[in-house]
Amino acid sequence: MKNDKFKIGLDAVKLCFTDERENVLFERLLNGSNILWWGEGNEANFYTFRIEKESDEDVQIVNIEIPDNDKTFLLGTLSVHRKKEKGKYHGMIFLNIENNALYTMLRHYLPYVLSCFHIKFNNITLITPALTTTRNYIYQVQRMRKDISFDMIYNGKKNN
Repeated sequence: MKNDKFKIGLDAVKLCFTDERENVLFERLLNGSNILWWGEGNEANFYTFRIEKESDEDVQIVNIEIPDNDKTFLLGTLSVHRKKEKGKYHGMIFLNIENNALYTMLRHYLPYVLSCFHIKFNNITLITPALTTTRNYIYQVQRMRKDISFDMIYNGKKNN
């Protein structure tokens, strides 16, 4: 194990926000076209693309696309829930950041994109860490499960 190399990273990040204004972001996404351009002045800094099959009157789900020359890159998926009197996600806005965006220059767009939406940070909802090693530990654990010299403990109880 001395010569093993480890690299720790992130596989997934999900952030939770609230709308600083009453349903303004939700209404803009609901009443706008399927593709909305966002940016300062006439610049098209990024755009949102509505996922119609997953959106309805209570939640609008859009992909955040960053254009670069002839290509576009997905920064993440935004789920905007309508603010109403009662509801499970009453007025919450969730941003699932794409795995590729975590490891490229796309992550630098995040503060600017969030400022355009006028949303307020609430919490980190999900973090999925990743561990990359030079050794296959999953295979070793599977071998240990079959070896009778090791005891398997699951939820604090020893399995036979």
